[in-house]
Amino acid sequence: MRLLINISYITFALFLLASEACDKIPARTANTPDAGDSLSSGYFICNEGNFQWGNATLSFFNIKKNVLYEDVYKTINKKPLGDILQSISIFNNTAYLVLNNSGKIEIMSPKTFEGRGTVTGFRSPRFFLGINENKAYVSDLYDNHIAIVDLQQNKIKNKIPCYGWTEEMLLFGSWVFVTNKYSRYLYIINAISDQLTDSVFVGYGSGSITRDAQNNLWILTSGNILLSIKPQLHRLNPLTLRIISSFNFATDAKPLKLITDPSGTHLYWINGQIYKMKVDALTLPVSPWVQTTNRNIYALGFDKIKNEILAADAKDFVQQSEILRYDSSGNLLGSYAAGINATYFLTK
Repeated sequence: MRLLINISYITFALFLLASEACDKIPARTANTPDAGDSLSSGYFICNEGNFQWGNATLSFFNIKKNVLYEDVYKTINKKPLGDILQSISIFNNTAYLVLNNSGKIEIMSPKTFEGRGTVTGFRSPRFFLGINENKAYVSDLYDNHIAIVDLQQNKIKNKIPCYGWTEEMLLFGSWVFVTNKYSRYLYIINAISDQLTDSVFVGYGSGSITRDAQNNLWILTSGNILLSIKPQLHRLNPLTLRIISSFNFATDAKPLKLITDPSGTHLYWINGQIYKMKVDALTLPVSPWVQTTNRNIYALGFDKIKNEILAADAKDFVQQSEILRYDSSGNLLGSYAAGINATYFLTK
């Protein structure tokens, strides 16, 4: 009887371990994704790769099947993406993959992953923002302009002067709000006339912008430690251009990658650790939401199907990144390996 009990206990323990392993480590495959795999069942992961190595990759995680498809663009199109995959955007049922150091945007079907063309002529593109069926804006690290892309011809048709390192952009009505890492201002472009029409003083180094449930905008700045300028977090009314509230970080803080949850009621960002704050909070959180000691958190995102928060640990920037999955309380649910320097998640 004792032997049977021990065998039963061991069997049960092995079952639990196997279940836990299945939860933490999805199947990995370089095979062609099944027809119909799309954002309805998963999310994309942009893996920068290493600078000048030309090893950027795009991963697709199928949540329902618990399968990570590696390097899907190369698998389908039989050619590598290029150098430094900075971001991905889906607009009008088309995916736009921004290759920073390749100076191009690869166009792809988000359902079949088949290439649909390339937009070239950029210096160092960062983010793509669809405006309407005919045009999009692309920010740039070095160009001192916002590029206007003709989406019918997939060519740069014009540029909007905007000095400095332009980064994330957000479309609100007919206005585009542009962050700038080398400026103290948030810039506003009229998306109808393609003219830069206004600006808001936000402090040095704005790079992240997002919208909350009340349609207010949140802007995160990096500050400048050499000039003793503190990083800041601002809440902005996009209609009046009035800053509703501002929060100061310590001068040596390095906050980045600001995002909102799908409900628009909470903010998340990286500052060594992962921080979380309600949009109606009166002060910055004192303690991190998740302690990530001995990790190199490089990106944040959401799994909207399972309501999980995703974080990418870039480790030493050479080996594969580890994708960490957290529930809404900050409990680690599991993890899996992705490509090198996972920097951006896209869900729908």
